[in-house]
Amino acid sequence: NKYQFETTFGFGTGYINFDSHNLADSPTKSNNEFFFGMKLHTPLMAKNGGAKFLLEYDGWGINIGASIPITDAWTINMGVTHFENIAKILSIKTTF
Repeated sequence: NKYQFETTFGFGTGYINFDSHNLADSPTKSNNEFFFGMKLHTPLMAKNGGAKFLLEYDGWGINIGASIPITDAWTINMGVTHFENIAKILSIKTTF
């Protein structure tokens, strides 16, 4: 058993999951009042604790993330919020 899989599911008001990182924005209520997440613990870099990959739906969109242990003291955590919009970013055309 070198892999471990976790899931979470829950319900809420939809207010606490809003974070635009802009204090001028006011929180708006999500139409979906549930969240769902999955985390996969892998044996990659096992001597440093193992790499972890995350996929979640928080009522607003799909988020992905990874936790890569470089050493036993250093871990790189990275993520992309609203991954469902990646096609919009990739379809940006530049004109000169």
